[in-house]
Amino acid sequence: MRFKTRQARLEKQVYESINELEEEFGLEVDDYPEVRWLGRLERFEDLGLPETYREPIEDNRRTGGSIYLHKPNVIIINKELPRHVNEESSHCFHLNNAGIHLLDKTPQDWYSVNVLIEMFGYLGSKILDPSRKNIYAEYPDYLSVSFQKGLGVKEALGSLRELDKATLSEFLINSQGYGLGERMFYALESGELSTERVRNLLRKRFKRKGSATNELMKLRGEFWPIRVE
Repeated sequence: MRFKTRQARLEKQVYESINELEEEFGLEVDDYPEVRWLGRLERFEDLGLPETYREPIEDNRRTGGSIYLHKPNVIIINKELPRHVNEESSHCFHLNNAGIHLLDKTPQDWYSVNVLIEMFGYLGSKILDPSRKNIYAEYPDYLSVSFQKGLGVKEALGSLRELDKATLSEFLINSQGYGLGERMFYALESGELSTERVRNLLRKRFKRKGSATNELMKLRGEFWPIRVE
């Protein structure tokens, strides 16, 4: 009974978060996601999802993270915390409006579009809960460090290079996405960034080669300039 109560509560919280973002940006999610609580489920098989999702779900179980799976349109919540509910709701809201495909991207565009996805996830969650803190704020902007020292981004990471490749990639994408999302949130609050512009960004599919990278660097230039001195 407690499991069903928590499952229903999480579902209600997710739908309320999506509704709030719909009202904020004047966009709608046509197909609301299925919401599952991972905390009680002991086996991947209990989720009833294709085998291809086993690895990311088990990774999130180990790290205590939550995840939104776009194609099956499922939000899996690991911990009943506002930041988990709000960020995955924001990812769902964004990706259902943008319809982004990752399989046809160059490595640079794949990185850039993932940073933009994390930016929207954080930005939406910050709109839903302005008290949310950026957990990556204590780290340097490694993109600026790489420019200043003439290094590749990974070389600029110093001791963090010891992380395995997947974890390192996730760290770079999340830290860049959260940092940009944080700054865009305050620009939106101050009026420097308009709701209409964010709405248009939310709908971009970035199908053309180089478009995601160009957009990311444009946003960086405006809201989080890369320091090269």
